[in-house]
Amino acid sequence: MSAVNFVHMDTTAFPVVIMQSFPENMSQTEQWVKEMDALLDKQTPFALIYPPKTGPEKPDTQEDMDARKYVRRWLKTGKEKMAAYCSVMILTVNRETGDKAQLEKFAPMAGAVYGVPVFVADDMAAARAKAADVTA
Repeated sequence: MSAVNFVHMDTTAFPVVIMQSFPENMSQTEQWVKEMDALLDKQTPFALIYPPKTGPEKPDTQEDMDARKYVRRWLKTGKEKMAAYCSVMILTVNRETGDKAQLEKFAPMAGAVYGVPVFVADDMAAARAKAADVTA
């Protein structure tokens, strides 16, 4: 893998990759893109697990909108690589907030945006099992 310092993603169990933190500003979004590029540059299939989101949703700011725009620009070239190498994105339910229905509604849209299948898992154990199954 290239010499990217992984901040947002735990790659120790590659090809299963677990998000450790969610980008919350533009510099973190830029770091997420660098990490994703490094994963995609391996040209090896992997699964990406998003653990349960904690905390309440915050209102969108201009920086949030700019960060989403940055990711959309990256997807103009990154989506093809995502479709080729990211075998699955797995969104994990937060049982405390009961966000399963919201995640199931979001999953098809995320799949269309990123070009990969998106599944919703009830917990991290189920997410890891799905990731292991898909990358086996």
